[in-house]
Amino acid sequence: MLFIVLCVAEITVKCVPENVCTKILRINLSFLYKFLTWLVLLTVRKGRKMLLQSKTLREGDAISQQHTAQGGNISPPFSWTNMPRHTISLALILADVDAPMEKRFHWGLCNIPPMTDELPKNLDDSFRLPDGIIQVVNDMGRTGYYGPGFPSGKHRYIFRLFALDKQLELSRMNTCSDMLKMIKGHILAFDTITVHHTQGTGLTLSF
Repeated sequence: MLFIVLCVAEITVKCVPENVCTKILRINLSFLYKFLTWLVLLTVRKGRKMLLQSKTLREGDAISQQHTAQGGNISPPFSWTNMPRHTISLALILADVDAPMEKRFHWGLCNIPPMTDELPKNLDDSFRLPDGIIQVVNDMGRTGYYGPGFPSGKHRYIFRLFALDKQLELSRMNTCSDMLKMIKGHILAFDTITVHHTQGTGLTLSF
């Protein structure tokens, strides 16, 4: 409302004869107008949604064969933007939302530095990656990425990136489920890419 009032006042001042008082008022109104414009733009910029993207994954599409267990079992590349201001670390999970609970989680990473804005493809299966990134044990009993590959039916897979307000203390024995328990109450924002691989229907993952 104040923004609209200032706009109307500035137009009104321009319509009256010029003198010292109106000149000073015009300068002040111009300054306030620019300041409020900057403030609105800053607020919009801060409110932008966190965005997760991948060069090899498209929302709603079938996952590329190179990322499946039967294919190359290569982890996809990712990039992201619009991290919340107080992000301390990032975590990433890959879940089969149509699998039984004991075989749901295919990949989990945490302690991704907030200044990092991408993750390369084909990460190895090490517990500790460069930059302090940690990979936890998936539901197949392995550390690192395990691509989609359920025996039958069509399954949905979600890649979800979390912005967190803390770093996680995890050991080589910790699982994806352990990681998800630890991040509850510390999630600042998240974004998801959902893909499918021909293999049921059923369960829904929610945070």
